[in-house]
Amino acid sequence: MESDGDVAFIRCNTGGNPQASRFTIEYAIGLTVTMSRVLGATRSDPLEARFSYSAPAHADEYERILRLPIRFDAGEDGVLFPLSMLDRSNPSADAALKQLLERHAADQLAKIPTSSRFSQSIRAYILSMLPSGSLTAGAVAAHFSMSNRTLRRRLHEEATSYQEILDDVRTELACDYLTRDKWGIEEVAFLLGFSDSSAFTKAFRRWTGQTPADFVRTSSS
Repeated sequence: MESDGDVAFIRCNTGGNPQASRFTIEYAIGLTVTMSRVLGATRSDPLEARFSYSAPAHADEYERILRLPIRFDAGEDGVLFPLSMLDRSNPSADAALKQLLERHAADQLAKIPTSSRFSQSIRAYILSMLPSGSLTAGAVAAHFSMSNRTLRRRLHEEATSYQEILDDVRTELACDYLTRDKWGIEEVAFLLGFSDSSAFTKAFRRWTGQTPADFVRTSSS
């Protein structure tokens, strides 16, 4: 999200993947608009939805469904809001949930390295984006406005590689998902970008020396 004057723009970030489907973008924007109306203050409404691609044949349906002005060929995907919406009270606020989320946010923030090393920046980006699905080296390189070759070279200069960083982040997230969040092996495999649970199990054994099931039993004992 970024603000400019009296408006704020929430951009749909697809992880630098130029092949992100329209369905993903439209779902994210639709969810943002809907949730703003469900959770927002009375009489608050987004100002405009923007799509980077050209208007399709059924363009009128976008405005009918989202119930707000639509702009195609906007060069970006996202939703424009009045900045004042951010200062209004949430009528469905939950104080206990707020404390829980703030503790989780503080925990995640503490994991972001403060070092200026390039590899640490790559790790922080992967950590923030990987829970949404698979993240390729090409997508990461594009986010940092560089080629795959430059990404490999710069990481090699710091005695590491994209795969090593990715494995480290996947290990950390997998352990959290399995023990803290109590998610199943298939769910964790999907979130970390594996094709199936067997591929995830094989990788997890390589990372930790245990299967996911053995790791959960050991952690709970």
